[in-house]
Amino acid sequence: MHYKKYLLFALVLLLWQPFGVKAAYISCAEQFGSGLGDAIESAVSNSSGCDVGESNNDKIKSELYVNKHQMFGYSDWQLIEKYDHLDDGQMGELTFGDMDGYEIMVVLKGSNSKDTQSSSYVGFLIDLSSAFDDESSMYSISWESVFYKGDFSDGKRQDVSHITLYKRYVGNTPCQGTRCPDPRDVPEPSTLLILLSGVAGLLLRRQRN
Repeated sequence: MHYKKYLLFALVLLLWQPFGVKAAYISCAEQFGSGLGDAIESAVSNSSGCDVGESNNDKIKSELYVNKHQMFGYSDWQLIEKYDHLDDGQMGELTFGDMDGYEIMVVLKGSNSKDTQSSSYVGFLIDLSSAFDDESSMYSISWESVFYKGDFSDGKRQDVSHITLYKRYVGNTPCQGTRCPDPRDVPEPSTLLILLSGVAGLLLRRQRN
């Protein structure tokens, strides 16, 4: 009979714990298709992935919007710095220091104009091995606006309003040369609940027999 208590305890833990990841995310290429999607994916150098937020602004509140929207499937991003005053809203460079043990995301936020094809903020995972500069011992990326005004083929772009740098802890060793563990490899909470429910059903059936 004690197994019932353990099973109930496991169910409570599963429902209570905050899941930091989800099973999948929609990449820029998947969301916008070829052409616009490919242009957005290549807008930030030394990046290894691209994800689109669920609003125009990656607001910095008690709950970061990048966590609320689970960018790249994660909800444990930490704010590093927000760059509001850009010399050029169309393109530029960004340099940052030691990030060993962290995965880095750069977010571009566009204007509030509704006539852009990609109005939501866009996040880019940074490949730290590619971004690292041996001479300065710093990480560096170049970027250009991903917010195309009107038809994408016209090449007219809105300025980037601000850039925000985020990090998430992944261990003592930096993820270099490849992305950190893919969130799509992690079971969704709903999947875990289904599996646990199946185990509970088997145990109850065994007891009755």
